[in-house]
Amino acid sequence: AGDIRNCFADISKARELLGFEPQHRLEHSLDEFVAWVRNTVAIDRGADMRRELEERGLVS
Repeated sequence: AGDIRNCFADISKARELLGFEPQHRLEHSLDEFVAWVRNTVAIDRGADMRRELEERGLVS
């Protein structure tokens, strides 16, 4: 839910108006991201967050 189909980045205006050129290759950045994901431990803090929202009167 919430995904937008056929959405992609287009840097042509930034390239044309500002002379922007990417400094990092997508493939390298994806490799770094995958390594980060593999070395990250997910912590489920949902119950703590819910309790905090209840204490602040933001949910009932």
